Amino acid sequence: MAALEKIIAAEDEVAGLQDALSAVESVFETAEQIAVEGEKVGRCFRRLFKVLLLVSIVAIVVMVVKKVVGRKALEDEIVVQDAGAIEEIEDVEDLVDEAIGAEAEEDGEAS
Repeated sequence: MAALEKIIAAEDEVAGLQDALSAVESVFETAEQIAVEGEKVGRCFRRLFKVLLLVSIVAIVVMVVKKVVGRKALEDEIVVQDAGAIEEIEDVEDLVDEAIGAEAEEDGEAS
């Protein structure tokens, strides 16, 4: 019977070891799942970073284009205003010339 008791004790120890191995296996499976999810999250963050970087670059390009177009529009407006001022000056000069010519004609007729 001593052999039978040793076999039963050995079977109990084996059962205990199997339980411990199954717990370790469960822990490893959980760790593997966490690692896989971590990789997925890392890829998502990298994609998000790339998208945000692309959006930022596009926004910067749009702002630069807006500034350049705004400056050109402002320069064109200044040129148009200057042209209007030049036309006004020319009109005033024409009026002055006409007035001087009319005055000279009056002086010539009076003499």
